[in-house]
Amino acid sequence: MKKALDAFLESLDRVRNLADAIFAATSVEEKVRLINETQQSAATVLLTGYFEAFLKEVMRAYITELSASGTPFDDLPVSIRQQHFESGGRVLQEVSSRARRNLSSRYGNARPEDIVARLNSPVASANGSYSILWEAFADTQESPRSSVVADLLKNLGLKEVWISIESTAGSSSLAQSLNALIEVRNECAHTGRISNVPTPPELLQYVETLTAIGSALVKVLDAELDTYKSAAIAQPITASSNSAHSEAG
Repeated sequence: MKKALDAFLESLDRVRNLADAIFAATSVEEKVRLINETQQSAATVLLTGYFEAFLKEVMRAYITELSASGTPFDDLPVSIRQQHFESGGRVLQEVSSRARRNLSSRYGNARPEDIVARLNSPVASANGSYSILWEAFADTQESPRSSVVADLLKNLGLKEVWISIESTAGSSSLAQSLNALIEVRNECAHTGRISNVPTPPELLQYVETLTAIGSALVKVLDAELDTYKSAAIAQPITASSNSAHSEAG
């Protein structure tokens, strides 16, 4: 997940540099002002696009690591197991439908055969290994407001998502700030204009909000993964210890 976070922060730097450049080149000339306002408005679409891509990559990385953690599939939270099969079925339907028309899907180069193999992996593997379908957990609904982020993590079995994110980041207003950005972005994307164009300082604040959310989210998920990995390591030790006690008795 660190790789996804690093790429996200690098993308955010582009908007940070843009805001700094606009602020430094502030002009009263009408033509320049309109150009700047267009860039400032469009930057909100870029920011949410970067955030959406980041969320998908984090889901992919988390699910991949969880699949390799050694945790038995039946020991995973019910929400993960249900999402794997239920949402996974919808992913298969979409990928198959678009493949039939020689179209790519929003899940990249995934083929129906690959989706089926991963969907069936929890019951088909002889050694207990499996590959959870990460695409089933990556539906950002093209508008990743705070409720969407909460749903993504709840599907992974996490509770009180924003309490965890905001306490980790040391801020109590991240969800509210994210929603404000999404509202501005939607107005720009759907109408081509924004009634209140964000100023360069406001753009910088959006960048800081997304930086804080992204960094805290990765920390929360890393801690969750560590719990799974620790439990998986302890399982054979516990079994061995129980066997030794039985023989001693």
